[in-house]
Order: sequence, then structure tokens, then C-alpha cells
Amino acid sequence: MVIFLFFLILLVEQLATAKIEFSEIEFGLKQCYKPNRWAIVEVTVASQYESFEGKIGLQVNEVISGQEDQSYFRPLVLQPVDRRRLLLPVYIPDYSVEIKLRLISYLGELRLVKTLDVPVSKPLDSTVVLIVSPIDNYVDKPSGRTVFEFITPNDLPTYWIAYESVDLMVLHQIRLNDRYFPPAKQAAILDWICRGGTLLLSLDNDQKSHFLSPFIKMKPFLQSSKVDLYAIGHGRLGILPYDFEDMLIEFGNSFFLDYSISPRNAEVQYEPFRRHQEQIHQYLKSFKPSSSSLIRYLVIVFSFYCLLIWWGHHQTYQKYLILSILIPFLFILILVFPFTPDQISVSHFSIATVYGQTERIHLKTYLGLISKKRTEIRLKLPKHSAIQSQSQESETPLIQIGDESSVQVTCDPWQMQVIEAEVFLDLKKEDQKILLKDLSAGWRISDKKAELIESRGAAKDVIPYRQFQDEFYRTSITSKLTDRQVKYARIISKQNLIRHLFEEPNTTIIGWATLPPELFPLKSPDRILIEIEREDNLVIAYP
Repeated sequence: MVIFLFFLILLVEQLATAKIEFSEIEFGLKQCYKPNRWAIVEVTVASQYESFEGKIGLQVNEVISGQEDQSYFRPLVLQPVDRRRLLLPVYIPDYSVEIKLRLISYLGELRLVKTLDVPVSKPLDSTVVLIVSPIDNYVDKPSGRTVFEFITPNDLPTYWIAYESVDLMVLHQIRLNDRYFPPAKQAAILDWICRGGTLLLSLDNDQKSHFLSPFIKMKPFLQSSKVDLYAIGHGRLGILPYDFEDMLIEFGNSFFLDYSISPRNAEVQYEPFRRHQEQIHQYLKSFKPSSSSLIRYLVIVFSFYCLLIWWGHHQTYQKYLILSILIPFLFILILVFPFTPDQISVSHFSIATVYGQTERIHLKTYLGLISKKRTEIRLKLPKHSAIQSQSQESETPLIQIGDESSVQVTCDPWQMQVIEAEVFLDLKKEDQKILLKDLSAGWRISDKKAELIESRGAAKDVIPYRQFQDEFYRTSITSKLTDRQVKYARIISKQNLIRHLFEEPNTTIIGWATLPPELFPLKSPDRILIEIEREDNLVIAYP
């Protein structure tokens, strides 16, 4: 009896203290982020004597209107005594937003909600320097527009988009092995470099073999007494000649201003003035489905209705009244019980960047979705896709679910729903060769000049950027450009989206090609037919 009472008291005590809570929350990479960038919310969820099954997510609301803009969810399962550390990606626009962290059970019950204290963003043209080291005993305070942040190797994220606001990363006093840098972190750092980041490796990190060693066996494009720089995609890898702390003492913070900003990242100062996203969205919305069952039914029923009304007005009043009520009722039945299968038409435009050194490809994809009738669809995209929607006319918010990157979208036949997806994927050597073969009619950019590959180096065909800006979208250069490709090329050229290619030391190839279908498959678990009506891919290759 005493033992029974003891366990009963223990059970009551556990039930009384059972709870689930957000124990730790950190916004951005060390509270640092820039607007119009992806950021990471690091949250630790702890359970005490209570299990949980459901999802955790971020809800982004506009401050002025209070309207829900986008939501990001991830499945979550907790044991009775458990502690989970999660990294949740979220896109931060350049207008004021309120971000709420929510915990929802599988029954739809809202268990926890917390409004995040969003720190002030860093200016777009600021230089963010991330020092990665086990100890923090040398980093100066921020100087001007140079912002220093310190992080230990264990706290580095495994998502490349978490580093989007970082311009320069310094690895100091770290062993570059799998213990500190598992494969996921290695891939994230290399992807970030390829997208324009600069990584400096201190002399004490110069081990014989590590995940960066294959990229420093090439000839550097810049050698100086301060640093040797190697080109990797849009970014740079630098080797410091002596100890990082000594270089800070000798050169000060101004040292970073000379080497931290890659040509691609230097273009950030022009971002507020560019309108390429709006123009691409508008162009995609100009497309209509090849056929609309709803409109076809409307025309047929309306014509039949007019014919019967004309015939019925010669008949008795009762017949006229019955026909006037019966025909609209039949049309309503067609709307309520549609006889056509659910089908989504997709207009697909991608800017694909191939990085031959790392055997990876980055896709920035714009998807225009329209249906033959109002349809709810859950669209599955490649794993770890970062998805966003800037369509303010959408009645429902964009919902991104977990690492599998599913997005819930409401489509109708009246307006194109546009979403954007960004992802890094592996690209086999065989697929790289096929893409390069398709680019044989494209442009080669080297030494701040561009030439058509088919011209075979004729001096008259080697042109600077200002001339290339006009020639890039002219159909007279190559008859292979379609009307859609001309439109996309004009937008990209006029908005100077590829100007940085002329400032980079690499040789790049740019042109239009067909991507392997399995690279970016569009699937729906709802068994909705997905039809790709239009697909255009602009490919930038670093062989």
C-alpha cells in the first residue's frame, strides 16, 4: 500500500509539472541578418514528462495590415523527456514584419505561440565578417560598416542560406576534420562560397588534407604579401601567409575591406533599385492556360440558355419560367460537381548556375501555376528548397513544410500564382557535359569581355559589357532564341543581373539549355496532374 501511494504521488507530481516550452531562441546567425535575405531561427524545444507529435513553424505577418504573408512548418516529435534543437529558415523582406513561433499538435491544437523579438537588420552595403574559432579573444568591436561576429565550429549551420548575410568567413585555430566540419557543414560552406562568399584560411589551418585542399592546388588569381586568393564559382578562397591575429594587429579592420567583397556581393548596393522579380512575375502572369473547362462550360451553357429562352418565349408562360430556372440550376451543378480532372499548368523559368569545381548546381526557379478550375495543391519540390512567394494578391499564405520542401498553393483559372524556389543540387559529370554541349551556341565571358562561342575568337566579335548588354537579347545574334527567352534575357540584361560576371577572374559560359527532368521534378501527393506548358532555363556555367 505504501509503495502504491508513493508511485501515485510521483505520477501526480509528474502530471502537475508536465510541460513543453521553447527554452532557447536565437534569430539570425548570431543575431545578424540583412533584409531581402534568408535567415535562420534557431530554437530549442524541451519537453518535461509530456510527449508531443505535431509540427513547429514560423508565421510571418505584415505589421501594417496584420495579414499573414508566409508560413514555414516542420514536423516535430518529442519523447516524454526530450530536448530538440531546430534550425528554421525564414525569408525576411525589406518591409516590417511580425514573426511568430508556433507549436501545433497533429489534431490542430495550438499548444505554444511566441512572438519573436526580431533584431534590427544590418545595412545591405555593410560588410559582415564571421570569425569561426574555438575561442573569442581577439575580435575588435564593429568599425564603421564592418560588422564582426564570432561563432564556434559546433554552432555553424548546415544550411547554406543561413550564411547569405555573411560576406567574409575566417577559419582560425580549427582542425578542418569531420569532427568540427561534418559533410553537411562542408557542403553548406562550399555552396556559400560558390554564391559569392569569401573564406580566409589562417596559416595554422593549412593542413595537408582537408575539404578545402582540392581548391588551393590551382593557380591563385591574386598573390600578395597579405593573402593568396583562389576563385571558386562567384566566390573566393584565401590563404593567409601568417597568423590571423598578427595580421589584425598589423593591418587592422581595413584589411577586410580589400578582400572580403566578391564582385557578386558588391552588386548588393544596387538591389533596392532592381525590379527584375516584379517584371518576371508580371510576365509569368500574362500567360493563360491553353484551355479552360470552366470558361468552355460557361460559353456552351450560356449559348444554350439564350437559344432556349428565344424558343421558350413563344411557348406558354409556365414553360418559360421553368426554363429560366432550370438552366441556371444545371450550370450551378456543373460548378459544384465538376466533371474535369484536377490539372495544373506550369510556366517554368530558371536561372541555373553550374559549379564544375564542386559538382553542384544552384537553381533559382520561378514557377507560374494556373489551373482549369479552383484547386488546392500540395507541390513537392527538391529537398531543402527555399520557397517564397511575393504575390500580394494571393488569398492564402504560402506554406512551406519541412526539409521535404512541400508547398501548399491555391490555384484558379483567373490568375497565375507565382512562387520562387531556390536550391542547391548535386550535378553529375555526365550531366555537366550535356549542359556544356547545349551551351555551344552561348556566350563565353573572360577578361571583362564576351564573345559568341560559335565565333571562335574573332576579334570583331569580342565585346565589352555595355555592348553585350544589348546584344544578349537580340534575336539577330542567334535564331535559336524564342520570344520568351528574348523577354527573360531583356529583363536580366536591363536589370544588370549578370554584370558581375565581367568582373570575376573566372571564365564563364552563359546561354540557354535544357535541364535534366529529374533535376527539378514537380510532384504532388494529391494525384493532381501537373503539365509543364513552358520551360526556359538560362544556364551560367563555371567549367
